[in-house]
Amino acid sequence: MTAKDKLMIAARAQDHIRSLKEELKAVKGEEQTEKLIEEEIYVLREEYAKTRAIIDSIKKDQLRMILRYRYLNGMDWRHVGKAMNLCDTSLFRLHKEALKAFDEQEKKKQAEKRT
Repeated sequence: MTAKDKLMIAARAQDHIRSLKEELKAVKGEEQTEKLIEEEIYVLREEYAKTRAIIDSIKKDQLRMILRYRYLNGMDWRHVGKAMNLCDTSLFRLHKEALKAFDEQEKKKQAEKRT
């Protein structure tokens, strides 16, 4: 799975959690279904937290901000560029660099877990 795929999952996690919470209300009293939904919410929150921690560990502020704006805050590219005062060319060049930094930080965290 690519860095972009993982970031897109995190971007959709908050909406998915909201949806599952609504579903949880609808199945009130059905213990097995409630438990399955609560477990799914837990997994989504954990993945979101891991992704956020990786983004937060990126050293360059600009790269961190691009990933936060785009994937955690759900901003479209036009608004990300405007918020950061960047032209499209610079924004997409930095986004590519940010994805690479995300991959590197993720590998670093995985290596730390193994030791």
